[in-house]
Amino acid sequence: STQGAYLRYAIRHTPQRKQALFLLRLSFVMLCIVEHVVVALLVVAVVKLWMLRGFTAVADQAMRALRFLPGTGTLIGWILQREAMGATKMLMKTDGTSGGKVHSIPEKGVPADELVREVTKLREATNNPPERLFGYVYTLPDDRYKTLSKIKDIFSEDLAVEDSDRQREDAVRAIMQLYVHDNALNPTAFPALVKFETEVIAMTANMLNGDANVVGSLTSGGTESVMMAVKTHRDRARDLWNITKPNIVVPVTAHPCFDKACDYFQIEIIHTPVGKDFRADVAAMRKAINRNTILIVGSAPQYGHGVVDPIEEIGALAEEMNVPMHVDACYGGFVLPWVEKLGYPVPKFDFRVKGVTSMTADIHKYGYGVKGSSTVLFRNKEIRRYMIFAYSGWPGGLFSSCSMAGSRPGGTIAASWAVLKLYGQEGYLSVTKKLMDACTKLKNGIRNMEHVQLAGDPPAIGIAVIPRDEKQLNIYVVADLMEERGWKMERQQCPPSIHFSIMPHHCAGIDQLLADFEDCSKKAVGRHDLAKQGAAGMYGMAVSIPDRSAVDAFLTNVLNEIYVAK
Repeated sequence: STQGAYLRYAIRHTPQRKQALFLLRLSFVMLCIVEHVVVALLVVAVVKLWMLRGFTAVADQAMRALRFLPGTGTLIGWILQREAMGATKMLMKTDGTSGGKVHSIPEKGVPADELVREVTKLREATNNPPERLFGYVYTLPDDRYKTLSKIKDIFSEDLAVEDSDRQREDAVRAIMQLYVHDNALNPTAFPALVKFETEVIAMTANMLNGDANVVGSLTSGGTESVMMAVKTHRDRARDLWNITKPNIVVPVTAHPCFDKACDYFQIEIIHTPVGKDFRADVAAMRKAINRNTILIVGSAPQYGHGVVDPIEEIGALAEEMNVPMHVDACYGGFVLPWVEKLGYPVPKFDFRVKGVTSMTADIHKYGYGVKGSSTVLFRNKEIRRYMIFAYSGWPGGLFSSCSMAGSRPGGTIAASWAVLKLYGQEGYLSVTKKLMDACTKLKNGIRNMEHVQLAGDPPAIGIAVIPRDEKQLNIYVVADLMEERGWKMERQQCPPSIHFSIMPHHCAGIDQLLADFEDCSKKAVGRHDLAKQGAAGMYGMAVSIPDRSAVDAFLTNVLNEIYVAK
């Protein structure tokens, strides 16, 4: 090499030629010694591994080491992907292509009787009889057949006479019952569940302005969805950037499931303040981000006050700082798109924002699905792969799972698909219009009250009410007085407030709600004596204790006592 030639020239023409030759030879000897020591240690390690765990363990470590060689890891990844596509084609009877397909919620809802007939035919075509399965399903012999027969009997009549909400509800329950014993743990055993789940994810992604590359999974609820998103970004950061002491940055108004996820997965959580409008303070988030930050979070909307964080600004920050961003739309993901389509002002909060890498949205809230149905979405498969757990060393077989749970109830997955098909975009727009009419009336009514006001400027279905003067009015007293009239109030803290989530069954009662709330707020003014009684006293005491760990311990003890059979 050029450097070697230069070194030889320097040795020949330097006055200290002997010294230079000596140093060169010494360096070579030291290099040889180091090489021999490294090889010896490697041999000892290989022999020890062979003696303890056998040849398979040695081969495994050798393959892992190969991945670190330049170009080898990429080649191995390409081979594994090609083989995975081939296996998918064989197992699932697909065309073997890797790309996704765009699915959207239908413009018009599918009639209930028509959808049930379609699903019944699919059931008959893809059903694996229980007597042919040796895992996944544990039922009595006739359960499935009795269910199928019952569904056929129920829907043999012409149900298209009145395509009502009741018919949709009946159809969802019927379809759920068809698959109630199926198990999404093994996609090859229950191909219909794969169809339902992938189409639900694709329809949800399309609703949230994602493209065909957006993928995800159905989960049991918003908490599991968020936990899977956090786990995914933790593992991805560890693999790509070698972050071993991760943290996430969230506004204080983010749902406690983020705290729960960090507690489970040993991640530091950094809470940042919100502004006077109760939206995330982006400048504070910027200051909180450091080299160990694996994720920043915004809510659309946050549950407590119903306001949408500045997602576009947080997304720009995520791009600038090269940090993934998650949007928690568990609460509003299935209502804000329709609110926007109705012409109400809604800030961008979904995959239109470039910095967004993952989202969560609950079907069992404003998607009106059965309880236990939520979605977690990722911008592409490269990110989603870190969500999947795989273990190939179990004597019971090759194991992999794409959620916290192993077994997943097929009935909930089928019902989630059915409800999106049955409502369609027209159905969701119709329901959302009624909701927004009710919400607008409620918000305007609160704004016109003398002693209370809205917290922030919520765009849609969730609001929080706070006192105009905390010295004169204890909002927890208002909650107690409302409950004396039969209402069940949701109390909040920091600041003390009352939360309302407006749902379709509230629409007819908004006038009565406003009348009672205004009357109770007037009667609560100056009643400091009531602030020390009932739920107001208990909640006020808990909120005022500075040691939050003591309150945590109190809450733990309460649940520990409640969940004991009496």
